[in-house]
Amino acid sequence: RAYHVEEPSLVTHTALSKLRALWGLVEEGTVSSRANIVPTINGGVLGLHIKPFGGVWKDRPDYTRDVKPVLEALLSTLHQNDYDPQSVLYFTGDHYVVLPYRISQDRTLHLGPWTEIEASLLNGAEFPDAALRLKGLASRLPGDPDSAPDLLLLADRRRGLTYANKREWRVLEGLKVENHRHFRSDHGHLFGDESIVPMIFMMGGDPGTQPHGAICHASIVDMTPTVLDLFGLLPAFDVALASRASELKGQSLKRWLEESMSISDASNGLCAAPLAP
Repeated sequence: RAYHVEEPSLVTHTALSKLRALWGLVEEGTVSSRANIVPTINGGVLGLHIKPFGGVWKDRPDYTRDVKPVLEALLSTLHQNDYDPQSVLYFTGDHYVVLPYRISQDRTLHLGPWTEIEASLLNGAEFPDAALRLKGLASRLPGDPDSAPDLLLLADRRRGLTYANKREWRVLEGLKVENHRHFRSDHGHLFGDESIVPMIFMMGGDPGTQPHGAICHASIVDMTPTVLDLFGLLPAFDVALASRASELKGQSLKRWLEESMSISDASNGLCAAPLAP
């Protein structure tokens, strides 16, 4: 069975292809009928959407028939290029699991049994809320097969590796952060320094001379319900998104914002260490 990775049909792998990859030239906006694999790249993570043989994109690919051969070929090629990923994640249809693997000296790939995120190294402090975030990604939107990639490969950040943070369809190109300064803006990994983005609310009348509590476990999806709650519009938001999973619609942080403005000891939802002014 042949696999065809989605790529621009009007240019080939030439200097023009590299130009198109850098600046997004020739954006067709649709997946060609010939392609059965579509890569999505944001630097820290390589995602692969796999179309089942004889099926359509909205169908789930079979692990043994559709996914495993792709994974074996990809991991072997990455290993030959000294570009092994830090972790491999597989979407089972309702959640992500870790796929342990090793490559022996004779370059034979050995895939281990699936491991739940909670029982893997991704459940450590180095990867804050990794299980929760992956659960949110796995909350696949109805009728949207693009919302949860079938495979996720984490770049090995300890070795300074990255996947191309550009419109590059040849995903096996060996690009290292230290050699490409503009790739240092890569994101999407589960490491803490790439995952935690501060959300700072300024409230009128606060002189800014005292430290305030920081809200732990806040997510970017909490922004909308928080702002609407501050304006008294949260009930309408809850009704409109009643069918959505909580990981997708977020929660209001209003009460923790109010607690953080006090100088009392940290309470539920607030970190033990206050945020310095």
